[in-house]
Amino acid sequence: MPTREQRPIILALAAGDVAMLLWAAAAALAARYDVPGWPGGPGIHSGGLALLLLVPALTLALMIGGSLYRIDELFSGHREYAGVLHACTYAAFAVLALSFMLDVGVSRAALILEWGFSCFFVGAYRFFFRRLVFRLRRSGRLVRRALIAGTDEHAIAIARQLSNDAAGWRVLGFLDDYRPVGTEVTDGLRVVGDPSAAAQLARSLGASDVILLPHAVSWEAQRDLLELAASCDEPAIRLAPGLYQLLAAGTRPLEVNFVPLLTLERLRITGPDAVLKGALDYGIALAAVPPVAGMLALHWLASRLSGSGPVLRRQPALGLRGRPFHLLVPARPQGPEPESGLRRLPWRLQLALASGRLAKLPNVLNILAGRMSLVGPRALTTSADLLEQPWARTLLLVRPGLTGPRIADGDGWTLQEQAIRDVAYVREYSLWMDLRLLCASLLRALRRERALPASYQPSQVEEALVAEMAVR
Repeated sequence: MPTREQRPIILALAAGDVAMLLWAAAAALAARYDVPGWPGGPGIHSGGLALLLLVPALTLALMIGGSLYRIDELFSGHREYAGVLHACTYAAFAVLALSFMLDVGVSRAALILEWGFSCFFVGAYRFFFRRLVFRLRRSGRLVRRALIAGTDEHAIAIARQLSNDAAGWRVLGFLDDYRPVGTEVTDGLRVVGDPSAAAQLARSLGASDVILLPHAVSWEAQRDLLELAASCDEPAIRLAPGLYQLLAAGTRPLEVNFVPLLTLERLRITGPDAVLKGALDYGIALAAVPPVAGMLALHWLASRLSGSGPVLRRQPALGLRGRPFHLLVPARPQGPEPESGLRRLPWRLQLALASGRLAKLPNVLNILAGRMSLVGPRALTTSADLLEQPWARTLLLVRPGLTGPRIADGDGWTLQEQAIRDVAYVREYSLWMDLRLLCASLLRALRRERALPASYQPSQVEEALVAEMAVR
């Protein structure tokens, strides 16, 4: 049940959706019949008008049934927009089918316009509503408080990712049956007790959720927490799969002689998702060719005037299914900065082009060649230690990207955190996610934030794409 603080948010969201759906219906009728408003107007059949006005009600009902007003499932990720699209589409098809069954004429043009306006208006309203919610979260409101059961690297990675103010979560501490109470785990967060006392600790600390990492606690702790989830509404028990569980892209239920089984499906991007992703990649890459060519010409001219080495460096990496290819990164100027004023300016220009966020753009050529994608996991090098990681083969099932989930929410991620996000990207891929990550990268560039994210810097087992620009 929503709390007293959450109810006004849900009511405001529902009221705005209703207003947007009615506005979409009015705009569609006005555009189709060239009248200033509705209902009524020349050429509008009363039965067809009634069906068109049924679309907002059906859409709202489908949005309610699709959990688009459950506060704990909103305002995080791209699924909210996909749910809006599905509700609008199903409502339009339902009205179209109903018109055939009742033999009532309905304007297909008006129906298509209403579907398009509904998707756009409701999606735009929810986009700006999310901005309001994020602002409230940063002020400490609408925040869920959680305890994490487990203290391994995965648990620490989850605690750090949930520390983002816009995420709407706050980690109060850890539950563990191996470490003593009071042991600091990370960033001032400590072990507050044993998982068997999760209910009592949640009540005393004001936690609404317990995040369980099954692989990080004993089987007795798992049993206690699962029994708690089956018998109590509070706290809510959330399961956080480990990397090996994340490697299962999806499951299909199968029953064999009353034995329930789950079939693990392959982890890759296929079907319509692959077609749409390819269209997005090639469309934007082709549009980027002229500015990339201009940037490379400017870089070449600067390197010739400063006399400071080659234009591009070719860095070996692994692409789809482990096929080797070369990342193209602008070369930094060689040697110290010239003292001469005539050579100093092109030297600095070459350094700026090689160090900025736009330095990844030459890899548009790799996108056009089918070796990379606009959005995807980070490019893996041929490091033996890196390829032995359990998630490496998973990331090689898709093309690496110029940008991806590693830079959407901030810097300073550990290798474990990057792996979780990269694998989750492949596992839960959708076009909405690509568009969201592209917008996040664009906003980051417009804000002139740090050019080289810390997650790109070389570690003991990896060297990521942009870090190679720092090779002197």
